[in-house]
Amino acid sequence: MKLPGLLLSFLISLLISPVAIAQTVVSDDFAGTELEPQWFGDRGDFVVTDGRLRLAAAGGGTSVLSVDLPGGLPRATLDSFSFEFLVDMDFAPSSGNFCAIDILGARHTEDLATGIFMKFGGVSGDQDAWTGEGLEEGDISFGEFTGVAGALGTDPATVRFRVTYDQVAGWQFFADYSGGTNYVLQGTLREGFNFDPATIRVTCAYTATRSDKFSFDDFNAFKTLTEVRDEEAPTIGSVAAVDNRTVRILFNEDVEPTTVADYVFSEGENAVTALNQFPGGVELTLETALTISESYAITITSISDAAGNETTDLVAAFTYDPVILPTAENLLITEIMVDPSPTVGQPNAEYVELYNDSDTTIGANNLFIGSGGTSVAPLNNIRIAPRSYLVLVPDEFAFTFDANVQPTNLPGLTNSGDNISLLLGEDTLVSFDYTDAWYNDPERDEGGYSIEYTGFTGADAGCSGLWRASLDESGGTPGRENSVVNQPADTVPPVLQSTSVDGDGVTLGFSEPLNTADPDFFLTRGDTDVPLGGVTTPDGGRTFRLSPLDQLETGVVYTLELPVVSDCVGNKTDARAITLGIPDSVAPGDVVINEVLFNPATGGSDFVELYNCSEKIFQIEGWTLANTQTTNGSQEIMASRLFLPGEFLVLTPDPEDLIARYRNVEPALLVEQPLPGLSNDAGNVTVSANGTVLDAFDYTDDLHSELLDDRDGVSLERLRYKVPTNGSNNWFSAASVEGYATPTRPNSQLRDIDPGVGADRVFSLPTKTFSPDEDGFEDFLEIRYQDVPVGFLARIRIFDAQGRLIRTLRNVELLGTEGGLRWDGANDDGRPARAGAYVLFVELINPDGPVAEEKLVAVLAAER
Repeated sequence: MKLPGLLLSFLISLLISPVAIAQTVVSDDFAGTELEPQWFGDRGDFVVTDGRLRLAAAGGGTSVLSVDLPGGLPRATLDSFSFEFLVDMDFAPSSGNFCAIDILGARHTEDLATGIFMKFGGVSGDQDAWTGEGLEEGDISFGEFTGVAGALGTDPATVRFRVTYDQVAGWQFFADYSGGTNYVLQGTLREGFNFDPATIRVTCAYTATRSDKFSFDDFNAFKTLTEVRDEEAPTIGSVAAVDNRTVRILFNEDVEPTTVADYVFSEGENAVTALNQFPGGVELTLETALTISESYAITITSISDAAGNETTDLVAAFTYDPVILPTAENLLITEIMVDPSPTVGQPNAEYVELYNDSDTTIGANNLFIGSGGTSVAPLNNIRIAPRSYLVLVPDEFAFTFDANVQPTNLPGLTNSGDNISLLLGEDTLVSFDYTDAWYNDPERDEGGYSIEYTGFTGADAGCSGLWRASLDESGGTPGRENSVVNQPADTVPPVLQSTSVDGDGVTLGFSEPLNTADPDFFLTRGDTDVPLGGVTTPDGGRTFRLSPLDQLETGVVYTLELPVVSDCVGNKTDARAITLGIPDSVAPGDVVINEVLFNPATGGSDFVELYNCSEKIFQIEGWTLANTQTTNGSQEIMASRLFLPGEFLVLTPDPEDLIARYRNVEPALLVEQPLPGLSNDAGNVTVSANGTVLDAFDYTDDLHSELLDDRDGVSLERLRYKVPTNGSNNWFSAASVEGYATPTRPNSQLRDIDPGVGADRVFSLPTKTFSPDEDGFEDFLEIRYQDVPVGFLARIRIFDAQGRLIRTLRNVELLGTEGGLRWDGANDDGRPARAGAYVLFVELINPDGPVAEEKLVAVLAAER
């Protein structure tokens, strides 16, 4: 018949000599319904039922119970020891599901100390065995043992074991894998390993599906000690917080009963309301909760041992530093070294840096790091202090890092890209797929530099814009603050790059995935709402499909209101509205070439700007850009993009360059697009749709202002939309005050509608004053003509106020029926003319008749 409860027996026999003999017996058959108070630790994770101690935890994790073996002889020598226990696991153990039992030489400690550390399964699959090691002070090994291979690789895995010690045979380990008492020797530890067993600790590591599959029974421990008679007063061995209102004090020996009044907590700032005394220690209940990371002191006014040795005013200090399990919120991966060679200053080793982003110590025994989705390595007994780092490094490089490291069998990390994950048991805490683009720095992506996280915001770890190459001169910052904190690689908000419309809905394509799962898009037709039946994201946030409840109609203009959205870095767009509709067919004259940069500055990018001068909506996908003066100068436009009335679209292979180089560029009007090769001196730009040429421009470097010293990075701007594109005087250099180019904006040299010309005159000056100072305002003198008969020619000479010939603008110019000429203020030598009044003498030549003459007066103003 089972006896209820935990039986504790402590017997002391005093001989005539000064040597005392002590015997200790601790036994628990778990016959009751409650866990006895002498067990401490994660009591809430265990229950006593059906005559057994059983794990009953919520979810996966690690649960620990301990029981102290009474002492009483502080300088004891172990004569003999015997410990028996039944372990029953209703599953086949694995790397995340196993039991560990430790016989410790110090009470209530989770640190490696002197003792025997045993593990039941969790090592090698169906070859799992009972294993153990003897350690002194955590690092001196007194040997290891391994039981029968495969004995704990079955489902269920059961063992009743016995550990014995005597001064002749030393430590021996016996097991019966049927759960009976037919013990068979499994291993021994070498001679010379003698310590006083003070605590037995039971640890269950489990996943959520195994959280109720551990049970234990028949706990029996017996020891005999010899020691010189006690003549010393008790001292404090350790003090630690069990939780935020409970403090456990362990003494170096058993002490006489005490009262609440004997304990003064932090100079009386916090009252002790209750105590629970047990052999060798006491638990104090506090009136006020402890503060994490705060230091406290306890004064014991008087305490005595059984021999009557008394101590007064004992003081012990401790810091409340609880240990919590890692989560996706508190444990971050903040730096990875995937390509250490050639080295810059760090060891030639891959590493992964973890950061505790909380005010509480993180600890776990079943944490794993994975790579590539298949390779997984355990991180045993991991501990990370609050707001601190831990660097995971390969075992052989552990001593080459000047950082807090955890040696581990780190899975290999592929240079070009791989998956990295952290798992707690079977639960994934962190998982992301990096690529070599995450360096975001072409000067540091060839090896020797780590990739660092730019901020500890808890944002998506898989956001490439939050990572970049280390800026530290050593190539990385393992174990210390990253060199790129608060310097994200991506500072540009998402851009709406493509829009397509059909009767069934609207498809929007952004430059990068949005960080908003369900943006609040709002579609209207005039003043009438168009209800949306749904919004879907087929590619995880980059593309959005808006499906209205009713069909959209051709020829109708709709307005779509775009809400404020952000990318994974947090870069936000502005709320705005766009006009859209089902695309119409395009014809020549609907779209014109409006601005061309064919000779970019060093490192810059070409671009071609189109302008929709119609009232129709077009889809540019499938259009082509060509340079008809080359044999292979054609590029198809791949972007799905609506082109709205009155809108500019800029086609360029490098939108980021234009954003960085020119003023007030509208990213939404940039289309990333390869261009045909454009020569720096002369060439052609032709835009076509379905084989029909919409517009063509034969450009030359001569169209630039003669007064420009350097034409690199200066675009040619169209002056008038309705004047023929290849009219030689319909293009001019972009103004210097606008940065020499105006992509996505109205041209700096744009001219208004032509003013009327008198009935008796052919030539006129829209503006009589000009100042060639490259400020975008009247930079040249425009000479307009209209109503010219076919075949007429013109000669224009320019004289200063003293009648001196300054410039022959055209010796003979064959005129069209209407058009224009321009003077940029240069004389015949190509130098700037002086400020002042000038007379333009125009001769209109009739090939079959007389010459008509006209005079125009203009003023070249001084630079303002």
